Amino acid sequence: MTVNTLPLKMPRACRPCFALFALGAIACSDPASIDDAQDGDEYPEAVGPIEDYGKADSTGMGAAHKPLPEGASLDGNFRVFYGPHEPMMAVELELLNQVIDARRADPRTFSNADNPYRIRYAVYNLRAREVVDALGKAKKANVFVQVLVDWRQMGPDYPWNTAYDYLEKKGFTVYRHQKGLTETQRREANVIGVEVKGYMHLKTRLFEHPGNTVLITGSANPGENVAFSDDSLHVVREPRIVDAFARCYDAILFGQRVVNEWEEEAPINALFSGNATGVSAGTQILRWFEQEQEQILINVFSLRDFTAKDVSDSLVSLLKRKVEQGVPVYVITDRKQSDGVDENMKQVNSDEPTDDRLRQAGVKVYETLNTASPFTAMHHKAAVLGRSRIRVISGSANWSFSGLGSRTEPAKNLESVLFLDTQRLDDGLTGRRYLANWFRILNVYAHQGVQIDHEAPFSDVFAQFTGTQDWPQESLWFDVRDGDVGDNRIFVAGDVSALGAWGAQHSGLPLVTDEQNYPRWWSEDPVELPLGAPFVWRLWAGASETGKKTWEKTKNRNGLAGPGPFDTPSKVVIDAQWQ
Repeated sequence: MTVNTLPLKMPRACRPCFALFALGAIACSDPASIDDAQDGDEYPEAVGPIEDYGKADSTGMGAAHKPLPEGASLDGNFRVFYGPHEPMMAVELELLNQVIDARRADPRTFSNADNPYRIRYAVYNLRAREVVDALGKAKKANVFVQVLVDWRQMGPDYPWNTAYDYLEKKGFTVYRHQKGLTETQRREANVIGVEVKGYMHLKTRLFEHPGNTVLITGSANPGENVAFSDDSLHVVREPRIVDAFARCYDAILFGQRVVNEWEEEAPINALFSGNATGVSAGTQILRWFEQEQEQILINVFSLRDFTAKDVSDSLVSLLKRKVEQGVPVYVITDRKQSDGVDENMKQVNSDEPTDDRLRQAGVKVYETLNTASPFTAMHHKAAVLGRSRIRVISGSANWSFSGLGSRTEPAKNLESVLFLDTQRLDDGLTGRRYLANWFRILNVYAHQGVQIDHEAPFSDVFAQFTGTQDWPQESLWFDVRDGDVGDNRIFVAGDVSALGAWGAQHSGLPLVTDEQNYPRWWSEDPVELPLGAPFVWRLWAGASETGKKTWEKTKNRNGLAGPGPFDTPSKVVIDAQWQ
């Protein structure tokens, strides 16, 4: 996912002119000027062919498809998983299989209307082979399965997307468009193509069996690109939020509108756009930005200036004002969307001006190019606000007129956005997860911004933030399995001072064990690092700190000072196996 050689970005006046996909042109002379946010809109997500469907035991596609760790739990009101380096596909398959297993264990029979075992998807597309296969197994096990998908995905413009043909052959009732369907047909159908003004862009999955309903949402589609794209997947059990998404699902199914509700003291709020009344997601995003005094860190796939009801500033003008107030504002966005290029930097769409207008406003902008494939991206739609009490905005919506609407017009897409007060949610754990992940993404892609846009390197940016007195620290504990090293002891060495700076300061962090737990080793005391700090480490064994070192038979490991998806607010553990 790195780019070795990229051409320098030309000044805007020198770049080739291509037909705008937007509804109008934004003048870039004044970063605070915008009439209405219809002036800039997102380009369609890159899509492409995959193999025909069939049973898929494993795709061999890396960390996203690795099994869940032994003993890992998906319990709790909220968890977030990040692609491509965490087991997002395994999470989705686990929740699918939980419903299937529960249904197989219940000898009762149900009609579709009365069936308490349900799997319901409202998603932009459905292309992951393992998920499609699991949905087939669920229907065979007499789970009621229903998928609402953007109607284009089943049309002639997407001939490579054979998932729906495959499901139809498996006995699924498939309607390629919702037009003309009766209420009974909508209730009974297994797959329905949904047409709206823009895109049916939700990432909603509901898994239901007696006494248990779980929601998946986030930025990740259930597609093959989850193995390579930078994405988020939220696992939610909070009843109020699950109910809100279930109401939104039913509203889409029956062509109704959903009423957005906001509770100021709630740890999580969910707002929908495209078919919603009440509080606007765009309005609430700008209001949270207005309130923020510490820092604003944005990572959004397709970022356009937008306006919102009851807020006088547009996004760009508001961020300009925050910069003038001394608030650090940084943006990470996808270069395919901002500059209109493909993975080889070839111009395929017009060069959209929002990134340049943000730079004129004093915002630091890093444009990313995920080169894993033509169809992968930095696909998050999130913002991390503050550091002493972190709030997070994250969801399916790109920040554009299509995704959020404007001051005078509703959004064209069907979208969802979560607003997280992470201190109320889980004592700040999810906030630390999001903040660390923002710096992980910057570390992966910052070299591109240095080369193309002459932005500051990651090390300078990280030093600027962590140089503040109130920057949060992370306590990291190490736990090593299968460390059968005889009479030797295991140490953790690394490139940071706390791990010895590869021997320049000391030999590393010594681990301990005992007769009952051997060959498991662990640290007696934690390593303290700034939250979000990247580091490199490796295990070695020896009789003493100064004796001969036997390094484990693996490459250096990359670490991040931040909680993992299965950590608790009280303890962050780096789990490893001696190689």
